[in-house]
Amino acid sequence: MDYRSETRWSALCASIKEEIMELLFDRSGADHTAKILELEKSTEEQWRALPDRFRFDQRPPNNATPFERDFLFSVHLNHLHVNLLLRRLTLKRQSEPDGAVIEIALKMLSLVVDIVLTRDELANSGTNLSWKVAHYGLPAAGMVLLAMASQIDAPVLVATRAKLLRDLTVLAAEIERGRIVKLEDPNYALLAKAAKTIGCFLDSVFSDDGRNRSGLNISLSNSSPRQATDDNSWAEILGSDAWDSELTFWQTLADHPNVFNQYLV
Repeated sequence: MDYRSETRWSALCASIKEEIMELLFDRSGADHTAKILELEKSTEEQWRALPDRFRFDQRPPNNATPFERDFLFSVHLNHLHVNLLLRRLTLKRQSEPDGAVIEIALKMLSLVVDIVLTRDELANSGTNLSWKVAHYGLPAAGMVLLAMASQIDAPVLVATRAKLLRDLTVLAAEIERGRIVKLEDPNYALLAKAAKTIGCFLDSVFSDDGRNRSGLNISLSNSSPRQATDDNSWAEILGSDAWDSELTFWQTLADHPNVFNQYLV
């Protein structure tokens, strides 16, 4: 495990990501589905070709060096990110992530929070902490919040509710306290906006307005016609240009009519 290995793996993943992004923004091709299947096959073959020591179940082994731990985190996050983008290709609407996308996003978010909490035990193997949070943590958190705001029926959200809220709390708090990114950092504006959106969402989750709330999901059939119209209009906005800019995505997510509704507690 060295810088060369990290660079090689990142380059392999970047190549696939580039092809995915081309398909994501151009779905008109007749061979669109075939290309997705081909990319899925390439991704799986690429992952299986890695040496066994590059894989882990929950987190890197305790006997790994700080450099190796950071390297292993990066390898897994890159792989999960590729899979997240691949799954997005199969969505009918980008504003409505399915169970598979949500599950991958939860794994990514959990790994990023592990990195944040153990950052003193890691040595930079190629990318720094703020980069990992911006490129892996925020897309994962964004997908999760998007699923919540869109009231997606995903059992995994219910099953992991406590850990999910804890991970989001840690991520937002660490960013807001300046422990991940500084004002002069190129990623500052993006991370600050994301942290504010996550924080406001969590404030609404944990506050008690006296209304009855029955779990993680509320059926859209209980929403007012005006609310449903707002949701649809918002989804159309998020499904287009908002994905071109991460900062725009977080601003648009913050404007979602459900983001500050208290339906999680």
